[in-house]
Amino acid sequence: MIHPGTQEDRTFIRRIAVAASVPVALFYFIAFLYSEVPDKWPMFLAILAGTCVFGVVVGYGAWFLLILPKRKAELAQRRQERELEPGNAIEYVARYGEADTRISERVFVRRGLQELWLLETLLGPLSAGFMLVIGYTAGARAGFFIMFGVLGAFLAISPAILLVVRPALAAAGARRTPTRVIAFRPEGLVLGEGAREHWYAWARIRAIWDVGPHYVLVADRRLGLHLPKEGLPAGAMDYVRSHIAPQESETIRTPRTAP
Repeated sequence: MIHPGTQEDRTFIRRIAVAASVPVALFYFIAFLYSEVPDKWPMFLAILAGTCVFGVVVGYGAWFLLILPKRKAELAQRRQERELEPGNAIEYVARYGEADTRISERVFVRRGLQELWLLETLLGPLSAGFMLVIGYTAGARAGFFIMFGVLGAFLAISPAILLVVRPALAAAGARRTPTRVIAFRPEGLVLGEGAREHWYAWARIRAIWDVGPHYVLVADRRLGLHLPKEGLPAGAMDYVRSHIAPQESETIRTPRTAP
């Protein structure tokens, strides 16, 4: 059974959910501010819950209609390619040190904030500020300003939180599974963690970044697949470059080195 378990699918669902629910939420929030209901908090909570449910339903519905057929076709193609070229692969045992993984993930997050996520990072605090302006012009109560003020402050410091939390989680993962088997296959990258295998199609790889101790294959905007340089077979990165879409070649020829 195919389900939205990949980072790419979850990102698609989140984006559709936000795109569908934000206009509805804004409309009802503005109506909420100008309403004459004596006790507005039950109405506010109902609006919040309704827009969240609406966004989730629309997001999963869009995935079911637009992405599921594509996933089925990719699965069939992957099975066919495995049958045609079973031995054409490069494998190595990658060893992840906690310190190296923490450093590499921090560099990846810092560069991602600058190059991949800058717009959405700025959009959150600006949207909260916009809601505060609307509330001020409409004469909203103190609870409205507290809620959006706290939300805006959290979104403003979220990059700093990412720079702390994501490297810590990556280091914890390296401590938990220090040795992993990585296979470069014609149909994609296979990352083995114990009894589990994670498969990533080459079409999902956007670029290759040199982040010091590791190479990072940038996939799905917020996902970075770490490849430790130690023990990496000769020609492995050329193999990766040869399977990435031609339009990405300019990005991966000149990776930025870690500071």
